[in-house]
Amino acid sequence: MGFSKGFNVSPVGRAGGLSLWWDDSMEVHVMFSSKNVIDAIVRDCDSNLWVRVTGIYGTAYRGKKAEFWGWMNDHFSSTNTHWLCGGGDFNKFIWDHEKVGRAEVLYNRPRFLEDFMNHTNLLGLDFNGPPFTWRGMRNGSLVEERLDRGLVNNQWLSLWPNSTAIHGVVLGFDHCPIIIKTELEGRRDWGNLLDCVNPGITEDMNLTLMASVSLEEIKIAAFQMGGFKAPGPDGFQGIFY
Repeated sequence: MGFSKGFNVSPVGRAGGLSLWWDDSMEVHVMFSSKNVIDAIVRDCDSNLWVRVTGIYGTAYRGKKAEFWGWMNDHFSSTNTHWLCGGGDFNKFIWDHEKVGRAEVLYNRPRFLEDFMNHTNLLGLDFNGPPFTWRGMRNGSLVEERLDRGLVNNQWLSLWPNSTAIHGVVLGFDHCPIIIKTELEGRRDWGNLLDCVNPGITEDMNLTLMASVSLEEIKIAAFQMGGFKAPGPDGFQGIFY
């Protein structure tokens, strides 16, 4: 693959195993590792900027998830360092539409990944490619889920605002590869062309659109929502409130 250096965490039996690889143009220091995590700081040898890169393999065992995610929240916190957490196999999906198949989606399921993201101030990257990153058979039926994703903090986005997760093609494995790209490809130079386009939004209209949403507007929207519509992130329908 062209990488001359690496760091490995051996699998437990036939499961797990983590690897981090890099070439001579990068300097990497692994700060912590376990069967679920490789946490490192990385810099280009031509730069003085250090960034944090954390690879995560979330436990797949339901009985161990609370312990694992409790440890994650104890070990990691928000940081001012530019941080990429993933693309990793978190073994958790966030939204209901990120899972399809006969297996039931529980509305009252624990929100371990969301809680971790809130605790660490990490944001999910947009993605290109198939909507699901894992597929497997459960009780004789195909189930697909988005278990892999890239998470970054605002400091990372301040330098690489176009960062995107690319969902690759599944080849000989039940997960698709995740590639994190920091720049857009095929960017166009519009020059002065946009100066010829008359804006359709006035300054006054823009100020109205950019204004903060008031509590009264939130209240009106909430009370206009049907009581039996789709549940919110907490799993409850509007009639509950």
